Amino acid sequence: MADSREVEIQKMMGLLLAGAVVVVMASAFGARFLGHAAGSETEILTVLKTAEKKGLDLEIAPGVHVLGENVNFQRIQITADENVAHVNCTLDFTGKIDRALTVSSLGYEDIRFVNRSGDWVPESTLAPRLVKALAVLHRRSRALNELRLIDLPDGGIELMPATASARDTDFSKSVSLENNPDAGLHWPILPSDFSFLRAAGRDHRVLAWYLRSEREDIAVTEDFREIGSTPEGPFDQKASRTLRILKAETGDFFLDGEPF
Repeated sequence: MADSREVEIQKMMGLLLAGAVVVVMASAFGARFLGHAAGSETEILTVLKTAEKKGLDLEIAPGVHVLGENVNFQRIQITADENVAHVNCTLDFTGKIDRALTVSSLGYEDIRFVNRSGDWVPESTLAPRLVKALAVLHRRSRALNELRLIDLPDGGIELMPATASARDTDFSKSVSLENNPDAGLHWPILPSDFSFLRAAGRDHRVLAWYLRSEREDIAVTEDFREIGSTPEGPFDQKASRTLRILKAETGDFFLDGEPF
């Protein structure tokens, strides 16, 4: 009888020891173990939630960064295979450029993740549509300062570099706007900008961009200030305009040729 009881005690001690080993292993390798157990969705959600806490630093042009102060991913849908995952969601984003220009965006975002050595990471950025849209808007702002409009003798109009710095950039070549449907893809200028581009002593400053992103397009409200001089006299005005950004079949974003 004593031998049987001793055997039972040994079995119980063995079970307790095995349980303790499992607890120790879970403590040592818990994060990794849970990550694999929960799969790609949990890892991707962790990346998104970490970005919400830390904020986002988005580069929209060389040396130009938008610092996201308030970031919130909502309505998250994830589809994944072994190496690639797609995240469709709503992104609520508020940030600054150079601590001055306000950027506020709400709407559809499409993020591609890839599996690199077992870790799920964004292929480019956590806000690829927002980055491409802001890149178009930043390029437009530059163009309004770095280009000038020339009225040709034959009645045509042409954009040319307005400053020495423009001649050293991607605005270095002049382009005819007459019968040139592709001009707007490279020079994001609207017909409503022509009078400003004819002015002397021009200074275009964006104060804020407010974006509403849908799957088909992105609507933008731009608050700005423009200073310059025309034959009628100098001007200094603050105003707002609405713009529309579309997505080409190539995946590039461009400014729609006609405002709302």
